[in-house]
Amino acid sequence: RFLISVVRASWLKWSLFKSSLLINYSSSYTMTPNELRNILAQSLSEDVATSRNAGNALLTAQTVPGHSITVLGVIFNEEADLRIQQAAIHHFINMATNNSAPSDGAHDAYALTRKLFSEATEIVLFPGMMITEKNEQLFKENPQEFVRFDKESSDTPSPRKSAQELLRAMVLQFKTPFMQFCSDFIDCKRQSSAGTDDEWKCKVAAINLALEIGRVEKCVDFMNFLAKQVLPELQERNMAMRPLVKAASIKFVFFLHDRFRDLLGFILYLLVAHLGSKDVVVHTYAAQAIEKILSCNVSSGDPGTTPNNPVIGNMELKIVFYDLIYGLLRIVGNPGWDENQYVMKCIMMTCSMAGDDPQRFANAIWKKLCMALDRASKKSRKNPQYNHYLFESIAILIRSVCTKNVAHATSCENIFGPRLKEVLENDYEGQFIPYVYQLLALILEFSPEGGRMSDTCTAAFPQLLKLNRWEFSRNIPSLTRLLIAYLRKGIIQTLNHQSKSLDDIVVVFHVLIQNENYKQYTFDLLRAIVLYVPPEVRCFKEVLNVVKFEAMSSHPTRLSNEILSHFFTLFVAKFGTKAFYDVFDCKSNDLAINFLLYKWIPSLLSTPPTRLEAKSHIFGLTRLLFGDRALGFDIQSEIICCAIKIILSPNFYRDALSSDGDDDYVEIRYDATYPVLHFAAMPSSDPSPDVSDATTKLAQMLRELSDERHHLFTFLMEKCHLETTSFSKLQSLLVEAGVWNP
Repeated sequence: RFLISVVRASWLKWSLFKSSLLINYSSSYTMTPNELRNILAQSLSEDVATSRNAGNALLTAQTVPGHSITVLGVIFNEEADLRIQQAAIHHFINMATNNSAPSDGAHDAYALTRKLFSEATEIVLFPGMMITEKNEQLFKENPQEFVRFDKESSDTPSPRKSAQELLRAMVLQFKTPFMQFCSDFIDCKRQSSAGTDDEWKCKVAAINLALEIGRVEKCVDFMNFLAKQVLPELQERNMAMRPLVKAASIKFVFFLHDRFRDLLGFILYLLVAHLGSKDVVVHTYAAQAIEKILSCNVSSGDPGTTPNNPVIGNMELKIVFYDLIYGLLRIVGNPGWDENQYVMKCIMMTCSMAGDDPQRFANAIWKKLCMALDRASKKSRKNPQYNHYLFESIAILIRSVCTKNVAHATSCENIFGPRLKEVLENDYEGQFIPYVYQLLALILEFSPEGGRMSDTCTAAFPQLLKLNRWEFSRNIPSLTRLLIAYLRKGIIQTLNHQSKSLDDIVVVFHVLIQNENYKQYTFDLLRAIVLYVPPEVRCFKEVLNVVKFEAMSSHPTRLSNEILSHFFTLFVAKFGTKAFYDVFDCKSNDLAINFLLYKWIPSLLSTPPTRLEAKSHIFGLTRLLFGDRALGFDIQSEIICCAIKIILSPNFYRDALSSDGDDDYVEIRYDATYPVLHFAAMPSSDPSPDVSDATTKLAQMLRELSDERHHLFTFLMEKCHLETTSFSKLQSLLVEAGVWNP
């Protein structure tokens, strides 16, 4: 032990002595890589004195010949600690910024900087972008791993990661001078490698280098590079020629597609041909680039959304749709990557953007998707992203076919009913349950109005209400969705009003209100009960009693004021004001008015509703304002101000009040918590379709409150505290409604 302690003490003294030498060394001394790593580690120390001394040592080292080569070696070492690597990059950027590198014959700062640019590009950047033997092997033998390494972000240290980090730092610091140097360097490399065995490797490195610059600097014009380096590779019809160069070219288009909006139609045509490549990486990249182009908006290039103004219009898509959809279907289930989420996502986006075209190829698409579903359901290890896009594609096809002819809903039920049942039997982990229920709800909602519900659907309803199905949170959205579809299609009328299944609806309602995370689904079910369940049915009365208790409670524990206000808005809109007062069992208005003033109106003011909900609230408040019972002027003024503030809310969309959908586009992606299918979304239902414009109805009613125009506006200005802009907007609405003529 004594000897060990002596050795340790001696080593510590030598380290301190060596560090002091490094801090004060001669300008002719060049650090070794290990010494540089030690100094960089000391510069990151929390001890102020240690960090300062290391900083001085690094500052002195900048003037030593060959020091920049040592720094780049540390950066390019894939075994280096990430923090040390970042410190080395920062140190190198400081050298180039301060122009403090040794002259070595250079006589000006510009030459010094270009020397460092050259060293960085030759030693780190270009080699880091090159294809290695390991990459080539992965490309052929493990395409999934190649895609993960080459395209998806990874924190694993590698030469590529080192080059990307250094490149990002240099582009951000030096911008145009460095990018021009890289452009010249790429041209020089391309010319020097022409006709050699390394020509294709240099081309891949050049494309990757240009791509990384483009991902950092958004304002660089790559049109010339696209025309000279990328498009010639995409126009080559021999898919077996230079597949790695093709993959790099497609990746370049994928990431920088929004720079070439005017050429996207032509690029799409070229990419469709690459779906026929036998190389899994090439057709995977082609599918992902096609999906990105189809989802590109005229105003923005946000990925993963359904664009409301796409760059590729319906007519342009029709031209390539046949080759595109059959090219995608051919590679579904490819042995090299049988559950390729990028290919399935491209199928989803293609079908969603193609309008009526999927109907013409429905049989071929049905067959392929059903085969994919059968394979996926029998796998022990599942690919959640792939499965999500698979079910989204099925939902699109059901919607496309049934929208054209609702009679096809029966055919969809016959095709998918037995298959979905089999899927559920094989789904021991429960991953497919949410998707199956959403598809069943979609098929059910497309069944003909007024038609008799099939025996299969009727028999499945009691199974839906079993409590063990509602125990898992990820199933709640889809179960609620299917239950609402049943209510909407008249299951209450199909079953006996005394059926036990109707009592189970109340049990399900109690399950939902116990969990705060289920607030949205509680509201959805309450809405469906108000709209589709007759008030004389026992389950309606029991739910209404729960709502009444929560509304009269000073501190509701299960239903928020927001849900209560939404419920009574629909209730008043459908059943009238007398039914609203009768709920509270009061001959006077006290309990109902207290709820209105202290829960309903404050909830609306804190979170103003939009679209159909806004219409329902405005219509409900208008009915209360001029209902069966006379209200005092103070109460009337509170109701008026609440309605006006909803109308004047920045999120109020008057034109969408009676629309069935929400025109905001959301990202389509897999959510492990609540797997919800975007294309199987529940359509909105207008509780008061007879009222085309609730704002006009309110304005006409307001006119009755004032004999003179001036009194009405004075009252509104004082009571509602309206700003000039809001007041002008209100005036415009009143003029449009014909209640005021300026």
